[in-house]
Amino acid sequence: MGAVRPAGGSRRAEQCVPRSGLRLDPRGHDRPSGGGPARTRRHAAPQSGIGLRHPPVTDAAWLVPTLAAVAVFVGAALQQLTGVGFALVVAPFLVLLLGPVEGVLLVNAGGALTSAVILAGTFREVDWRSFLSLAPPALVGVVVGALIVGVIPAAGLDIGVGVLVLLAIAVLAVTPDLAFSDRRRYAVIAGFASGAMNATAGLAGPAITVYGLGRGWRPGVFRSTVQAFFLALALAAIAAKLLSGVAVLPNLTFVMLLGLAASCLVGLATGVAVSKLVSARWIRVLLLVLSGLGGLGTLLRGALELASA
Repeated sequence: MGAVRPAGGSRRAEQCVPRSGLRLDPRGHDRPSGGGPARTRRHAAPQSGIGLRHPPVTDAAWLVPTLAAVAVFVGAALQQLTGVGFALVVAPFLVLLLGPVEGVLLVNAGGALTSAVILAGTFREVDWRSFLSLAPPALVGVVVGALIVGVIPAAGLDIGVGVLVLLAIAVLAVTPDLAFSDRRRYAVIAGFASGAMNATAGLAGPAITVYGLGRGWRPGVFRSTVQAFFLALALAAIAAKLLSGVAVLPNLTFVMLLGLAASCLVGLATGVAVSKLVSARWIRVLLLVLSGLGGLGTLLRGALELASA
């Protein structure tokens, strides 16, 4: 005599009877085959072990943005104190956070914001005649530098720029009383060099620093004049990159952008407070140190690129 099938004779009903003798009712309960009270089935916990559908956000995910905010704070404070230093401090962290294209674009934007805020409070101290002598050659230097980038390897450019910066800083360090006789000619040279170095190595500050120290500018005049220069250079770089399609707007959350902007403003306020405690002599030393670090970093970057090629 053959096996007796459950009522209805369907294979589907037959499959609903597990080996344990329990059967499933339509409500998802385990019920004994012979009747009796239903027992609620316990579902397995997620594989993560913590019951979350999405992986948790770890503290490491905020490490780079936090370091970037700290760098923006320090860079803005140095820019307020000495007139330079924002891009030198901020660029490595923003490039790490966003990549070389969007990161440098955000450095340009942050530099423009920093220079604009400083300039708003020191507008009357700007040496506009020197600014008009520096800015046009700098724009020409940006174009020439962009063309040079397509011809000379990046490693060679970095090494060359780094060596030139270190030589110029060494001359200023050993001859503190150095003064430029023909101001207009040196302004054209410094402006062109600053624009070209900005396009090739991202270093606009050292050439202008050498010129300003050679002119014997007071710290207030130097800080104000270079802000007008940096603002014009940054706006030109941003416009050129966006209009040409080379760069797009950084993909950052509103919270990150707000945090970076707040760090910038707090850094500027800190720089104002510290500037009242620092003498002109120490500001000159800081300018030489910052420019020297920029030249040394560029030289090392080029050497590493050449060694890894």
